[in-house]
Order: sequence, then C-alpha cells, then structure tokens
Amino acid sequence: MICDIEKAKALDFLKSFNLEMDEIEDTNSLAYRITDTYYINTVNSYLNEIKLYKSEIDKYISPEYNLFLNLYFYLDDKKQINNIYDYFKELESITKYEFKKLVFSNFNIGFNDYNNQDDYSIVESVNTDSRGKWNLLSMIQSTSKTLIDIRKLLEKLYPIFNRYEDVLIERSKDKMQSIIKMIKEQPKRFYRDMLDEYVSSKLIDSIDFEDTEHYVIYMNAHLFISEVFGNKRILATGIYLPEYFKYKNINDLFNNERRQQVMKSLADPSRFKILTLIHSGVNSNKKIAEVLGITPAGVSYQTNQLTSVELLKHQSSDIETKLIVNTKLIEDVFNYILSDFGIYRI
Repeated sequence: MICDIEKAKALDFLKSFNLEMDEIEDTNSLAYRITDTYYINTVNSYLNEIKLYKSEIDKYISPEYNLFLNLYFYLDDKKQINNIYDYFKELESITKYEFKKLVFSNFNIGFNDYNNQDDYSIVESVNTDSRGKWNLLSMIQSTSKTLIDIRKLLEKLYPIFNRYEDVLIERSKDKMQSIIKMIKEQPKRFYRDMLDEYVSSKLIDSIDFEDTEHYVIYMNAHLFISEVFGNKRILATGIYLPEYFKYKNINDLFNNERRQQVMKSLADPSRFKILTLIHSGVNSNKKIAEVLGITPAGVSYQTNQLTSVELLKHQSSDIETKLIVNTKLIEDVFNYILSDFGIYRI
C-alpha cells in the first residue's frame, strides 16, 4: 500500500528533527550535485526556523533515538494513524508501561530486563551522557506530562514544517509520480536497484510488498527508512534517493580505467555493429561475419573483447546459451557521461 500524502507528511515531519545536511552542503558530494538548490535552501530555512525550539526538541531527539518517530510507529501499529492530527489525538492514550517499553527499546534493553528494577537503576545503565539520563528519567517518571508536552511542542512546529513541505511537494510532483509508478509496477526491482549494496537480495525477495506500507517523503529527501513495528513493515523513500543510488552505483562502477575500456569498445565501429546485430537477434558468428565482411574467427575475437568489458554477457536456457547485450551497462555509461554535464535522470 502506498500511503497518501497526509500520512507521509506525518512521518516526514517527525523524522525531520534529525535531518543531516552535511553531505548535501558539501558541494563536491554526489548528493549536492543531484539536488535542486531550491530544495537545499528550503530545508535550511526550515531548520533555521525551528532552531528557536532546539532546547525543547533536544529532550526527545538524540543520535540514539527519535522519540517522536518511535511513538508514531507504535501508535500506527496499534491504532492506524492517517495524518499528524490522529497522532496528536492518540499520544495521550499511551500508558506509562507502554511509554517505558518504547523508551528503553531504543537502547536495546528488553522489557523483561528492567521490569523488576527501579527507573533510576535502568536509566543509569543506559549508554548516554548525564544530561540524556536526566531527560530520560524525567520523561518516564512523568509520562502523562511528557506526552502532553510533546503534543504541545509538535502542534507548534507542524505548521512551520507544513509550510515548507507543501512547497517541496509542489516542486516534486514528477519525482513523486515516478517513484510511485516504479513501486506499483516492480517493487522488488525498485528496492533492489537502490539497496543492492546494503541489503541482500534474499531479504528483498522475502518481503511481501503488497502487505508493506510505502511512503514517499520530501523533506528527508535523501533518506531511506525501513522499520518493522508489530505487524507492520514500513519502507519510506526520499524523493532524491533513486537518483542518488543510481548515480552512486554508476560512479562506483566506473573507475577511469573501466570507463575508458567500455567507451573504447563502443567507439569501435565493428564492435558497435556487432552489439546492434546481436541485440536485434543475430547470434550466428557466420551471419555477423557476412554483414561485417570479416571472418567468423574475427567475430569471435571481437565478441570475446566485448564480453571481457561486460558489454556482452551469456544468457542460458534449457535449450541454448547465447550472447545478449548488456543494455543496462550501456545506459549507465551514457548516464555517467550526462552526469559530468550536470544532467541527471531517474
């Protein structure tokens, strides 16, 4: 299921409090090169505006946890959150028992581990600084007040976020539609192409994409979120993420030597003609030789060279093994060239 915009906004908002802009602001980074300057300025303006509330936000956000987001995942699994206002409404329904369990789960402390211990002893065992420990202790000892404070803080901040988010959504409609189309038509291929380097194909193949909530997020445009909470699996994709991984994979693939080998093969008229003939269905060395006016042995030499740089690859079936053109590699080559001129396509 692909979540509607209001539901996606809720997750995007709650995640926006630990946005990392360092890589985007590095003008030499790939993230910066593929990112619209307007997006960077919009997000920076949002972050500057919410700095006024930094001391309050820092009570609930740290490198170890994002309490706002954890509460969302919990409530969405329990009661189905459709927008941020559902989230505000349900916050105060969380019991002290549930709240403690959520808080300590961020530090991999199982509930049974601390069930019979006092709050102070458990907080002391948490791997965070003294200020963080004090905040945690205050939160769990005054759960009702903490949840009211969180609701009031987020109710003040959401209109600020929403103003900037709506601008990003309006400017990103084409990217959004492209991502949604890919998720609907070929979800396994979409996630595998992005995450191949980080997640095993076996894991991706095991996911029931029909029973997964898919989010497209805008403010956190370079982030991918994968979360299993209770009975729900959540996959959230930032609008720039497909481009980022596409061009990251291309950049990783083409070191200077390999790029030169591939380009040299494509620039050779005979090898290029062989590629076009094979792609059109001609797989006989004899027929290719007749077209090119060379010997079959010469064709074998050329196809071996094309195979060595992976422009040709073998495809096996029960009936035969034949050569096919690696069209993805050719597409990647030309996308790599376009990226040198600042042209990026999904």
